[in-house]
Amino acid sequence: MDKTKGIMHEDYYQSDVAPSSEQSPSVNLSSVYDSLISYFSVRTNNVLLALQNSYSGKDVFLEHFLTMTPKEIASLKNCGQKTVVEILNIQQRLRNAIGFASLLEPVSQTAPLPANIDLLLPEILPRLDSLSVRAKNGFVLFLKENHDSLSEFYAAVTAPSFNPLKMKNVGRGTAQEIADFIANTKSFLESFEDESSVEKELIRFNTKTLDDILIPKEYQQEITELQQSLGYFPLFAAIKAYIAGLDRETRSILEGCVRMHIDQQLPDREEVAASVGLTPERVRQKRNQYLENLATYFLSIRHNGFLGPNPYSYQMTHINETINATEGTDYDLNFVNWVLASTFDEITLLGDYVKTLTSFYNKGLFLAIVPTELCQHMDFQAFMDVLDSHLAEKHINETRVSLGNVINTHLKTGFFKEYLPAIETACRSILYLHYPVEVDFGQIIFKPNARKNNPLVVEDILRAAGHPLTLEEIYEEFLYQYPERYTELNSFRGNIANNENIIPIGRTSTYALAEWETDENRGGSIRSFVAEYLNRQKPTLALISDIVEYVCKFRPTTDEKNIVSNIALDRSGQFAFYYRNGERYIGLAAGEYPIEYFPVESSAKTSLANSLWFPMILSFIEEKGRFPFSSGVEDKEKQLCQFWFRQERLYANGELDSHALMFYELVTSQYGSLRIDKKGYDWKQTCERVSKAFDTKDAPDMDDEAVKWLSRNLREYKSNRDSMPEWKKEGIEHIMSLCSDN
Repeated sequence: MDKTKGIMHEDYYQSDVAPSSEQSPSVNLSSVYDSLISYFSVRTNNVLLALQNSYSGKDVFLEHFLTMTPKEIASLKNCGQKTVVEILNIQQRLRNAIGFASLLEPVSQTAPLPANIDLLLPEILPRLDSLSVRAKNGFVLFLKENHDSLSEFYAAVTAPSFNPLKMKNVGRGTAQEIADFIANTKSFLESFEDESSVEKELIRFNTKTLDDILIPKEYQQEITELQQSLGYFPLFAAIKAYIAGLDRETRSILEGCVRMHIDQQLPDREEVAASVGLTPERVRQKRNQYLENLATYFLSIRHNGFLGPNPYSYQMTHINETINATEGTDYDLNFVNWVLASTFDEITLLGDYVKTLTSFYNKGLFLAIVPTELCQHMDFQAFMDVLDSHLAEKHINETRVSLGNVINTHLKTGFFKEYLPAIETACRSILYLHYPVEVDFGQIIFKPNARKNNPLVVEDILRAAGHPLTLEEIYEEFLYQYPERYTELNSFRGNIANNENIIPIGRTSTYALAEWETDENRGGSIRSFVAEYLNRQKPTLALISDIVEYVCKFRPTTDEKNIVSNIALDRSGQFAFYYRNGERYIGLAAGEYPIEYFPVESSAKTSLANSLWFPMILSFIEEKGRFPFSSGVEDKEKQLCQFWFRQERLYANGELDSHALMFYELVTSQYGSLRIDKKGYDWKQTCERVSKAFDTKDAPDMDDEAVKWLSRNLREYKSNRDSMPEWKKEGIEHIMSLCSDN
């Protein structure tokens, strides 16, 4: 800008002469604006041009520009302190030139809302559920910008410059939706004439009746009486009444396409479509929408205050049978589980509710429910996937799987031991209610699901006999056990040859089991016998003494030293040595074993010590509720303390074996908060003893040591209360409160 233009700008800026009122109506707003900005800096011109381009036309821009606040102007992009001053100067000159008051006259003014209108906000918020997610988020953000105040919201949406497209997170696709919602909300707020009318609406809104959850009049007395007799709101009786009150089309689609009732057989969707005059695809779409609406309705019953915490006991019981008997319904267990999970936050649903409830064919799908708080510690879906996998397998014989092992495999990181009983109960409930298995002594029993073929039957016949049999003897026993499987003798001979576990004895048509070969003559190396034995174990490791006993059946001349040396020299990496409670084990290196088995890493001596002391540390902490002390205690506890101090030092230096590190971190993560020094522990013990002495109506009975302790700590509390540890302060204040009570 040259000097001349700069001087003109300064003169104009300092001028404060307003035009006469006679001139104001005839002034062209756009021309005055163009004339004004020509005297100001390039940056000011650029900022205003960018602002103007964001509006549909120059007239709309100027109308908004006249009403902008200094704060809004300061927030414009590339608008510095000097530019703000210049833009405010232009705005004021423009207002003076046209008579700003006359500009506002044509704008209709709305009547003020009652002063207590903000109290109606809880009634507005539930209506947001009718909006799409984007429109809802945009409205909530707009409401927060107006300090969650309905009066400020109303002032904003009734301003001449208000435009839904300018709201944050609102695009063209949702502008009309949110504009309609704002118009309805505005009309609702304007319907209140005074504070008294607002108070009446609040009373109506907060006093919920069965009408509020759309229960037909003819069912309301029955539900009220049922609630009084049960002691809690009959959720399922209410759902039954609600569905009965729906329009014919909705009810027909729900009853015809959703499996809600016991032994309900769903008709073909085309039949349902024909009954309501819609296409099958449209029926499917409406069915899914009605399911979503039902889930929202279940939740609304709780949100309207009819329900508190879940009153239904759902674990290890067919809860639907109890509900049907007490509430007069006939609902299927899957439907009941879906309702409970949709209604109560403390319950989580497992399974696909749409497929389960709407499948035309009964595919064995089910919905299970578990306590929500357990889901952060246990992957129940993975647990069920394992069960499904086992059921899909072919079981000729009864199969047993450890319930504890399956649970432990799917515990999540951060699991705490105290949740294990509740997790096991939830898993047992899933097994009992939804799977064709039995649980006995911690074992999941999968029943046979396929018949044995003839070669396996022959093997069972030989095993039952315990000695070789001729072909005729085997054939006779086979026909006796399975007469329905009649086959010719020559064909039966081929069945025997198909089983590798059965061998012929010479040419005598006599057969025996291959495993009946004399043990001493069996082929194979020591390592193969060890691997064979370990593969039979669950988990795949065993005490060395047990392994030696097994191997010596086939190699009587060997001993423990030779067997251990043979395994130690194996370079294939197939085996590994472990210690548990000081005893030595051999296991398969690829196996996964419980944490109490310590593999030999840095040295056998270290692994041996760790296998003894780490479990003792854990047991001590769980029993005593604290870590061991190094003085003033028994020698055993001192040794525990010394061991733990050594592990802390090794941990700090990064010298712990990997397995010891895992055990160390387990102890510290679960029980680290129980660390306390001996002095602090003794202080708490004395504090507890003194508290018990005062916690009686009789006179305190304390020895001299306790009296001195109390006197000393009371003095410390009075003089150094602010610097005392919080736990000490709480203990002394507790004693003082007991003193004042007595």
